[in-house]
Amino acid sequence: SKKGGPYASEIERSKRSYTIMTENITMENVDEIIADMKMFGFQQVNMHHMGGYRQGDFTLFEDVYPNGMPDFKAIVDRFHENDIDLGMQPYTFFVDPKSSYISPIPHRDLDVMNTFTLSEDLGTDETTIYVQESVTHLTTYYAYTFVNSLYLWIDDELIHFSGLNKEKPYAFTGCERGALGTKIAHHKKGSQVRQLKEYFFYFATRVGSELYFEIARKTAEFYNEAGMDMIYLDAIDGTFILDGEDYVWYHALTFINEMFKYLKSDPIFDCCYNPQYNGTWFVRTRYGAVDRARRGYTEFVDAHVLYNSKTAERMLVTPELGWWDLYPNHKPNGIFGWQSKVVMMEDLEYLYLKTLAADASVSFLESFRKHKHIPMLKSYAPLLKRYLRFREKVGLSDAAKSVLRIPGMTASLIENANGFELREARYNRYRAESFD
Repeated sequence: SKKGGPYASEIERSKRSYTIMTENITMENVDEIIADMKMFGFQQVNMHHMGGYRQGDFTLFEDVYPNGMPDFKAIVDRFHENDIDLGMQPYTFFVDPKSSYISPIPHRDLDVMNTFTLSEDLGTDETTIYVQESVTHLTTYYAYTFVNSLYLWIDDELIHFSGLNKEKPYAFTGCERGALGTKIAHHKKGSQVRQLKEYFFYFATRVGSELYFEIARKTAEFYNEAGMDMIYLDAIDGTFILDGEDYVWYHALTFINEMFKYLKSDPIFDCCYNPQYNGTWFVRTRYGAVDRARRGYTEFVDAHVLYNSKTAERMLVTPELGWWDLYPNHKPNGIFGWQSKVVMMEDLEYLYLKTLAADASVSFLESFRKHKHIPMLKSYAPLLKRYLRFREKVGLSDAAKSVLRIPGMTASLIENANGFELREARYNRYRAESFD
């Protein structure tokens, strides 16, 4: 790739700030989205597979794009007309439960966790499935980052179970027949009962199978047809579920290699959560997103700058300073709740100073859209755009970069009639102990 590895540091567009969106983008809202992006100075957007297209078979949602690719291509063109790079964010080799690889007939190359044997005939009305082998090692626990599935696969039927009988006679209970659009059928004693393999709530493909490589090719075909600019290969950190940890680097690379063979133009390329598998350097443009902060924002930025100096910069690829929420989720019953801290103006100024000092890119989640009615968010816009103008028109000298990379070293960027000026900044912090 002429945008990865030894060429990555020469790609100026790789240093742009980008956002990740799961929202369905249509001709009705694209101009509003573009206006919101411009307000905050975001110049790139990755369209997550949750919005607009389906992971695996890359079918566009009919209710979003009634005319298919022409409708989608019109969206891409509108972004390009506004000098905004557009990327896709697929889930590597994983398969959406609603994809054509699942129904009406499950694809033969879907991966399985366990295999059992029907101990008696299974009629079309049965909701308990008896098997010969023990199920004591199984669980009905189901979570986003937990390898498990509550789906069974018998002949061409998928069945969802909710319970287990762990004493003889062993059985799967609370079964929903004909799950995910498959057809209910009669199954004979001795038939295989396969438990599908899931991670991230998506089904896995059998490693090295035709389906595994087909999804890689379909990823490239979708990118080519839509005329996109970037690929963020999400969920590649789930490659371990295919064949264990020992060969995870090999399988990740075979998927990427297959995908790149069919790409008609080199993308600005990145992978999920930072795994630098052997060989991916040659196609990688960015590196170091790793995680997102909920608090301790200054320390978070400093940790990224230090980490990237030992990794991304040594590999000559564009470093990243994490994923950011301009307004993190503060719902009391949420995953983090009260532990999330509001992003303050000085936090963003510190982030952007270090972005300039490290020649880095930074990505933002779509909270800038969800919470744009909050006045505080609008007050951030001039700051972010001021740094964007400075980077494009002036930039930092090497001497200034070396100083501003020092942990805790901060400054404030002032713009006036004479141009830009960097001034030392000091912030006084206060704590409210009483509201009397």
